Amino acid sequence: MSKKKKFSELILSYLIELNNFRKEKFFPVSYENVKIGWINFHNKKKLEEYFKLSFKEKINFKKLNSLDKDFVKKIFHKEYFFQNTKIEHCSVFKNPALNPKNKFSQLERFSATEIFNVPRNILPLFGFPAYGVHCNGWNYKNKSFHMILSKRSENVENFPGLYDNLIGGGQPKNLSLYENLLKESNEEAGLNEKDIQRSRFIALKSYFPIHKKNFEPSTIAIYDIEISDLKKLKNQDGEISKFRSFEISEIMTLLEKKLIKPNSVIPIADFLIRKNKKIFCKNTLKEINKYLR
Repeated sequence: MSKKKKFSELILSYLIELNNFRKEKFFPVSYENVKIGWINFHNKKKLEEYFKLSFKEKINFKKLNSLDKDFVKKIFHKEYFFQNTKIEHCSVFKNPALNPKNKFSQLERFSATEIFNVPRNILPLFGFPAYGVHCNGWNYKNKSFHMILSKRSENVENFPGLYDNLIGGGQPKNLSLYENLLKESNEEAGLNEKDIQRSRFIALKSYFPIHKKNFEPSTIAIYDIEISDLKKLKNQDGEISKFRSFEISEIMTLLEKKLIKPNSVIPIADFLIRKNKKIFCKNTLKEINKYLR
């Protein structure tokens, strides 16, 4: 198998796994006849018992914003409770979970058009779409593009030790996309507003995985930023252990060894297609583009 074909199929395999949702395993959560979430049958039963309701009846969704980590721990036990999760509130919109809202002003408060909001760790229990910002770090040297990835600390709860996009983080309701990029850039890479003004917004891309038996639809706001000096990058929050620059062939090795956080492959693939799509097989590239919605 040629390197081009192997690399293309590696990328495609990640994207397929990130889109493994099957409707038959879940029950729709509707708001005014819009299927804003999909809940697995175990969670549905637990919630119906707790709230003394049926999901076929009208649900007071606004009450969900008062649910906290103690509720999650009590009802769903440790298998659903992420102890170190930052309890930020996240917006839910009147859009189908399988066709999430993907048009936002970069400078407008993210919650401007929300119908309600919930603590972040509630999102996967109901299959409500999550949002986040991810920024590709890159530079161009020796006549080729290099990508700058961050290595997650071994002490973080989710995906410890794996390589990630240079910057990445969930989207809280109280910040705009750009404000969140600024916050995450400072915390994760020590970059300031002057640095981030050089970044470029690319697009929003959605994916639809099942993770730990929950449906976790997610949309990533992708940014790019050129970084000429890696020494400038300094993690501030303890979540990143180091930063490294990789050639495309080295990224293939990381993918083979499953050393890249799965959803980070979306911004990486999008970047590589934009910068040098000749590294992909033409036939496989058509399949890859279907997943980069």
